Amino acid sequence: MKQTAEQSGPHSVQGLETGLEALRQGPEFRGPVETLDGHHCNDHFAQIYESDEERFDAAIPFIRHGLDQNDRCMYIVDESTEAEVKAAMRAAGLDVDAALAAGTLSFHTIQETYLRNGTFDPDEMIDFYAEMVADATEEYAALRIIAETTWLQEETTTVDQFIEYEARVNDLFADEDALAICQYDRDGFPPEIIRKIVRTHPHLIYNGTVCHNVYYTPPEEFFGADEPAREVDRMLETLYDRTAARTALEDRQRTLRKQNEIVASPDKTFEEKLQELFELGCERFGLELGAMATVDTDDDRFEVEAVSGDHEYFAPGVELPLSETYCTAATDIKAAGSVADPPEEGYDDIHVYQEFGIQAYLGTYIAVDGGADRTFFFVTETPRSADFSDDDHAFIRLMGQWVKYELERRQRERFLHESYQITSDPELSFEEKLERLLDLGCEWFGLEMAGMNHLPSWDGKFRIEHGVGLGVDSGDEPVWTDPGEGCFCRRTITEDRPVSCVDVRGTDWAHDPIYQEFGLTSYFGTKVMSGSTPYGTLWFGSTEPRDRPFSDTERTFIELIGQWVSYEVERREHKQSQRDLYEIAADTDLAFDEKLQALFDLGCNRFDLELGGIAQIDPATDEFEVKYASDDHDHLAHGAQIPLSETYCRVFANGGDTAGITDPVGDGFEGSRAYEEFGMNAYLGTRIRLDDARDRTLFFASSDPRTADFSEAERTFLHLMGQWVQHELEQHHRKLELRERTEYLSALIETAPECIKTVAADGTLLQMNPAGLDMVEADAETAVTGNCVYDLIAPEHRERFRTFNERICQGECGTLTFDIIGLEGTRRHMESHAAPLHRPDGTTVQVALTRDITEQVERESELERALDLLEKTEQVADVGGWEIDLNTQDVFWSDHIFELLEVDADEEPSLDEALDMYHEEDKPIVMDAVENALASGDPFDVEARIRTNSGEVRWLRLQGAPETADDDVVSLRGAAQDITTRKQREQRLEEVIEQLQQSNDRLKQFAYAASHDLQEPLRMVSSYLQLLEDQYREDLDGDAQEYIDFAVNGADRMREMVTDLLAFSRVEQADGAFEQVECDAILDRVLDDLQVKIEENNAEITVQSLPTVVGERSQLEQLFSNLVSNALKYRRDDPPEVDIRVENRSDCWEFSVADNGIGIDPDKTDRIFEVFKRLHQNNEYPGTGIGLSLCQKIAENHGGDIWVESEPGEGSTFFVTLPKQGPDQ
Repeated sequence: MKQTAEQSGPHSVQGLETGLEALRQGPEFRGPVETLDGHHCNDHFAQIYESDEERFDAAIPFIRHGLDQNDRCMYIVDESTEAEVKAAMRAAGLDVDAALAAGTLSFHTIQETYLRNGTFDPDEMIDFYAEMVADATEEYAALRIIAETTWLQEETTTVDQFIEYEARVNDLFADEDALAICQYDRDGFPPEIIRKIVRTHPHLIYNGTVCHNVYYTPPEEFFGADEPAREVDRMLETLYDRTAARTALEDRQRTLRKQNEIVASPDKTFEEKLQELFELGCERFGLELGAMATVDTDDDRFEVEAVSGDHEYFAPGVELPLSETYCTAATDIKAAGSVADPPEEGYDDIHVYQEFGIQAYLGTYIAVDGGADRTFFFVTETPRSADFSDDDHAFIRLMGQWVKYELERRQRERFLHESYQITSDPELSFEEKLERLLDLGCEWFGLEMAGMNHLPSWDGKFRIEHGVGLGVDSGDEPVWTDPGEGCFCRRTITEDRPVSCVDVRGTDWAHDPIYQEFGLTSYFGTKVMSGSTPYGTLWFGSTEPRDRPFSDTERTFIELIGQWVSYEVERREHKQSQRDLYEIAADTDLAFDEKLQALFDLGCNRFDLELGGIAQIDPATDEFEVKYASDDHDHLAHGAQIPLSETYCRVFANGGDTAGITDPVGDGFEGSRAYEEFGMNAYLGTRIRLDDARDRTLFFASSDPRTADFSEAERTFLHLMGQWVQHELEQHHRKLELRERTEYLSALIETAPECIKTVAADGTLLQMNPAGLDMVEADAETAVTGNCVYDLIAPEHRERFRTFNERICQGECGTLTFDIIGLEGTRRHMESHAAPLHRPDGTTVQVALTRDITEQVERESELERALDLLEKTEQVADVGGWEIDLNTQDVFWSDHIFELLEVDADEEPSLDEALDMYHEEDKPIVMDAVENALASGDPFDVEARIRTNSGEVRWLRLQGAPETADDDVVSLRGAAQDITTRKQREQRLEEVIEQLQQSNDRLKQFAYAASHDLQEPLRMVSSYLQLLEDQYREDLDGDAQEYIDFAVNGADRMREMVTDLLAFSRVEQADGAFEQVECDAILDRVLDDLQVKIEENNAEITVQSLPTVVGERSQLEQLFSNLVSNALKYRRDDPPEVDIRVENRSDCWEFSVADNGIGIDPDKTDRIFEVFKRLHQNNEYPGTGIGLSLCQKIAENHGGDIWVESEPGEGSTFFVTLPKQGPDQ
């Protein structure tokens, strides 16, 4: 259907807006930003696309929206196949099969539509579409068409004919429920055709954007005779409109920036910002005065609050009836309003027009939460020639929004300040603070009464605890709602957000006894919590209905009051619970089991749960055993054993101290016995960790579900309870442990393999265990106890032992080694560790643990002999041992190292002193080796010079390995060997090698010079022989001619050999000036040089694309030339075939030159790379035997390699590798 701005009003016919809505559903699409006003419109969109993705991005949302709107959707396929379109729809989530089955979607070909009879007939298509629209709209909301137009590129039908046909279709679709998108391939049509398409469609889809087409030319103009003149008019109008729009946009942005600068300034007060906004508005709207006034539509009141300057009539405090001002233009609609022509708009009889002479007004209504409403406006005494624009209304609304925000912010700050003064006053009790908060709320909400009600239990009645304006006392009996009834506090306590009703009359609230008995007509309440448990309600109300709904700001205020009250209630209950817990724990008259029962009762009451208990758990074995329980329970009684994984206590299997469960299914306990069999719907538990005993859990549970999670205060209180239980259990455990330790110590003394004894200060043996009796060869304890122990000590050690015993009995501790002689005369070496033991009678005796160290002493003697042998071995091998203790930084040397370094054995150096002895150039080597060994744990082996005390420099070979304990390196141990003599021999050897190298270099230079100097004589010999042959050819007989040929051939061969030898020598002396070399270019030159040979041999050369390498250009050219020449030379009867390829290895390029020649015996492949080594006679294959040697040298110069793979008669393949980064990289 066709539309223009003047014609487009509300109607039921689907059209352009529906199409735009469909396209906007796709995230890929933008625009149009303008409204339809002033645009020529029809239900056709022309899409110009450049890819299948663009085409489907428009078609799929269009079809999806049609299916959602119950439209009949046709898709005419041309460029696409039906299968491709279906796949795109399915990928976008459309149920194609269901739509096809329902008949809401169908696919058609060009032959079934535009070319029904083989050619395009506009009349037939008009009839076809008319029938389709009629049929579709009988059952569906509209007809929707997607048409691909690729067929126009191939048909004889002209685009002009098709566009003329579309104009007729537009007439057909007028006031019909039909929409269509024609899709044009930009690359498929010439530019002049695309230009015509653009000019003949009011709306275009291109590059993801839906555009109002400024280049659109209506059909009657496009096909009319005066089309050029009209196009000029449109172009000029477009330029003017765009310039005017750009100017208006810049002006709008400039004003918005100025406004943002004003309101964002942190240094200005609200009043200062307000004045600057007045000035900005006067400038922006062309008005004289800005002002803000409080208004009350019910009382018809208007009072000026602020103005932009001095005015004869408008000043702060001026009051007027609201109806006598222009502000009713804004307050009546609760939005921005304006008056540009008062007489015309019916304002010529009001006071501000007749008395103040105000000729124009622009203002906005501001509804202020928690305060008086305002109007923010601008006026002038100068008549206005034009109406205020939409931009003017939008801008005044924007100013009003900021003023509203600031007024409400100031309201909130004032409320918060007054609330804080009340709640932070240390002189006020909780009850006094609550009463003042209730008074403050009544004032802010405009209500007459308030209170806090407590709900002791869900099946009880609300009890009023505090109230103002009620006419009842807090101590009165509970009055108000019975369980299950009411809409006031009963509804509030079940909601998480504040509940309100401004007028209960006519609602279900009116049936509540609170309204019927007490007349509470308006109500505003919020829930009060004690932790996670509902405690009651905090509410405000009035017997009169409220004149306005409760605002978001007011809801925030009551929530803040409720949060503070909830905090105080919970804090008071928490303190009371702590006092109760302390009284239970401190009651010495209660047994442990009685205290536990009191603890369970306290917890059940505090957490509002049914059952308390303590269980022993072991996550490793999945054990859960109830040790204590508050009540008899079918499943959780004392002694009950259940798999831990079937209980809520399994939450502690992975750690954690306290856990609460209020949603067993959501927390993953569905199917567990605790939920399914025991019926537990709420759980709060804490883990009790015990030293040297299995952990416990203190838990409380209930079959009644909870609506809220357990609070942090409740979890903290449970944790305190758990700490007391832990203390009591550990006390009990310690008593048991002490008894066990006593028994254990007795058993240990009796079974210990060492002698344990007590000796009095006078030497009397008081006690001795069985091991000690065996050592002194006594059959029973009575054989020695009570006697003087000194008699058992060897005579030479007896006095030392006596002195030792006296010191111990005087309070010292110590160790003593001595010998004893048993009752049967056996002598033993003993080591005693003794300490004083203070007895209850006040005396002090010696308690000692004595070991028989006879075997140890004997082993130490053997060790001394072994150390002496090691020392002599070190001297013979000239090797010494060393150790560094990393904890103490102490250095240990064997005796031989002291001798080697000429250091006094009594002056063992520190680590720093030892390192300073190394040569300054070698010291970093030693330090790095040590640091690497410490870091890696690996041994090291380095050589370094050291300077002895006499100043002599010697070479040492240092070997070391780290010693570890618990994966930490604790020391370094190793050996040091004097290698000075070896290093001197190595130095002499290096000098000899250097002399040989110099000699070799001189030989190379000689060979190069000789090769170069030999060429000229050889050329002379060859030249003169040829001259002799030319001048005396007729005089020479056959033998002479043959001799001359032999001489010339020999000279040529000699010259060729000298040339190759010279090339070899040049390669030997190459200076390595490498660069980036393109192998393709090199090979091209080689093949050009060998072109004659290639053609003579009818050879076929194939070359793979070759890389760029780092190398010396001339050498690489020589390399490839030699390899290709050999492939041509050593041929069979068949034409040569040479294949040159390259493989990309990880660190190098591997070139291959393969031929179909005579091949090489694998046993002789090594010989071919030796200088002057040839496998054939010169009369078979002429040559010098240097070419492949030269190739090998070139490969080596480049850091690469060369080899051959071949079999006789099967050709050869030469391989050459060249590093990617060049040699030595």
